[in-house]
Amino acid sequence: MFCFSDVWMKELKRRLIFVLASDVNPEETLEAFAYWSYPQLYWRVGGPAYRQAGFAPVSVRGAVNGLVKSGEVARIVRDSQPRFRLTVVGRDRWWQWFAGSGAKGRWNKVWQMVMLHRGVLPQVDLRRLRLLLEEFGFVALEVGVFVAPGVETREVKRRLMDENLARAVIMVETKRFTVGDDRAFAAATWKLDELVGRYKKLISRGEGLLNEVIRQKKLTDGDKLAYNSINLEWMKLLLGVPRLPYKLLPSDWPHLETVGLMVKLANAVRELEEEGMASNT
Repeated sequence: MFCFSDVWMKELKRRLIFVLASDVNPEETLEAFAYWSYPQLYWRVGGPAYRQAGFAPVSVRGAVNGLVKSGEVARIVRDSQPRFRLTVVGRDRWWQWFAGSGAKGRWNKVWQMVMLHRGVLPQVDLRRLRLLLEEFGFVALEVGVFVAPGVETREVKRRLMDENLARAVIMVETKRFTVGDDRAFAAATWKLDELVGRYKKLISRGEGLLNEVIRQKKLTDGDKLAYNSINLEWMKLLLGVPRLPYKLLPSDWPHLETVGLMVKLANAVRELEEEGMASNT
C-alpha cells in the first residue's frame, strides 16, 4: 500500500546520505568520512532551502536512527554529544543514488535496446518497467522502446524475471551504427548540452559563494541559505545525470571539476561553521 510518509522519509534519508558525503569525493574515497553533529545536519536538511519538505529536527533524528540501524551510518558519542558518519555501506548507497556520469570508464561499444513485444502493458506495469530500466541507465526513445550503452545484461534479465516483466519485452545488443555516430546519438538522446549548461551555472554559483566564505570570519544565515540552495541543485543534478561511458561524453564535460568545487565549498563552509562553534564554547 502506498504511504506518503514512507516516500517522505526515504527522501530525507537520501538527503542525509548526500550531506554526510558532501565534504569528500565518495567516487574516490572509501573511509575518509567525517563525523557530523545533529546541529550540523539540522540546518543542512531542514533549513530554509528545504522548508517545503518540512524536515524538522525530530524527523532528522528519526531518519538518522533508521540509517544507523541499517548500517549506513555509524554513531559515536563525544563530549556527551552523538556524532555520525557514513559507513562503507552508506557509501554504496550514495553510489547507487548519486554516482555521476562517466563512472563507466571502459566500454566495449555495445548498446542494449529493450522493446515491448507482446501487446500493450497496463500503465502500472509500463511504469514499473520504465523505473526498473532507468536504474540501469536506460532512456526511453519512445513509448515501449529503451536504449542504453554498456549495461550488464545478465543483471537486467534477472531483474526483469524477478518483476515478471521478461515475458513482455525483448532485449537486443548491437555494436554498429550504420548511419550516424554514437556520440552524436548520445548527446541528443540524453540532452548532454543542456546538462553541461546546468553544470556551468552551478560552478559559477559555487565559486561565488566559496570566495565569499573564504573571506568571512563567521558563517551567516545568508551563507547557510545560499549553500543549501546550491547543494540542493547539485543533488538534483546528480540524480538526473546519465551514467554514460567517458567515450560518449562531450570533451568539455565538467563533472569532475564540479565535484572538486563542491567538496571545497563543503569543507570551507564546515570549517567556518566549526570555528564559530568553538568560539562559542
